[in-house]
Amino acid sequence: MRSDELASLVQEGQRIPLWKPDPANQEVAFGQDEVKRIIPHRDPFLFVDEIAGVNLVHQSIRGFRTISPHDPVFRGHIPEEPIYPGVLHIETMGQLALCLVYFRAVGGARISAEVRLEKLLAFRIHHGLILHAVLPGDRLEIHARLLDDDDLVVTFEGQILKDGRICSYGVLELIYVNR
Repeated sequence: MRSDELASLVQEGQRIPLWKPDPANQEVAFGQDEVKRIIPHRDPFLFVDEIAGVNLVHQSIRGFRTISPHDPVFRGHIPEEPIYPGVLHIETMGQLALCLVYFRAVGGARISAEVRLEKLLAFRIHHGLILHAVLPGDRLEIHARLLDDDDLVVTFEGQILKDGRICSYGVLELIYVNR
């Protein structure tokens, strides 16, 4: 990715939500049980509570997560003033992006017993911004949008929003493990 392209994405991504009203948006209501059928993550490291929308035309997805005040991370991450770690913002975006890769493989906003997500791992963080704190009890809206998939690496941008305000933004790459 060229530096001018990245700079343009970051400029827009920290100001404008990735998920926009669009006729191609498909509203869905997939909870954690369905998310577990898509990605391999499990508690305590499953960070997508629900998937609410998929748009395969614009290669984007929308989900939600509520940050439990009882999350064990708060016992050690600034205990007097608990704040959700920025690295977990990035992980949350990545997990939702994996769900989008799955729906692309299925060819629609549905879960298929015949399709399995190929193994992808975090590869590179091009850019990561933590703009506003996420606190215990916050309900987060998560967005991810695919930028490129060259059959080796998937590049995407992601956001975490709270009450419509962008809290974090990232541009990341995932690598296919078995290709």
